Amino acid sequence: MAAKGTSTRTICQRVGRVLIALALLSAPGVARGSEAAVGDDDEGALYFGAFWGVQIHAGLVLRADGGPGEGPGPLLGVSARIATLLSLLDVQLTGVTSRYTARTNAGAGIDVARYSLGLDVQLHPFFIDHLQNDNLHFWKAAIYVAVGAGLEVISADGGGFDEVHPAFGWHLGAGTDIPLGDVTHDWGLWLGVTYRFGFLGAKSGVEGLGDFDEHTILLTLGYRNNDIGFARLPRP
Repeated sequence: MAAKGTSTRTICQRVGRVLIALALLSAPGVARGSEAAVGDDDEGALYFGAFWGVQIHAGLVLRADGGPGEGPGPLLGVSARIATLLSLLDVQLTGVTSRYTARTNAGAGIDVARYSLGLDVQLHPFFIDHLQNDNLHFWKAAIYVAVGAGLEVISADGGGFDEVHPAFGWHLGAGTDIPLGDVTHDWGLWLGVTYRFGFLGAKSGVEGLGDFDEHTILLTLGYRNNDIGFARLPRP
């Protein structure tokens, strides 16, 4: 019973710290004073789900309506990401490029290249686990579903065809990020995995090729800085 009571008090204390930080956001003068006071502590900003970061991506893309002889192709990308306390708002700007070979009805190979710039919003159903302050709960809190949209440029070349399609696209997905080592002070490295289904608003004029909707699997390595300019939370 004592252990249970201690755990409850710890969670309540962390909730209190988050509420204090949110209150300080509406009082800039107080927030600056609080941050200056904490600034003398060499340990830096604690992690409570708020961060800014940069990420690199590598993965595979597969056309949803691909026919026989089609396979996945490589994808590379970079992104910038920012999240508020508890990751209640998590936004990501991503640029990616990918390539694969599609097949016409006659079996001719068509080299497809895609360039994309999009904005994602990621929703964390287990955001409250950020308050537990350990990597297992940070991983659980990092699980998300995502919706995004952006601008696409798709080119298809081969078999006597050469076409370029600028288009609007959107996607749905889900994923998670895994903390690598200690991420609780100042900054941390995270490894992520994401699945997306992309709806790309372009159709090929090549007979039998159809649209460019696609499945994507991404691996992500990200750097996160825990201080996004908000008042830092009091230390335990």
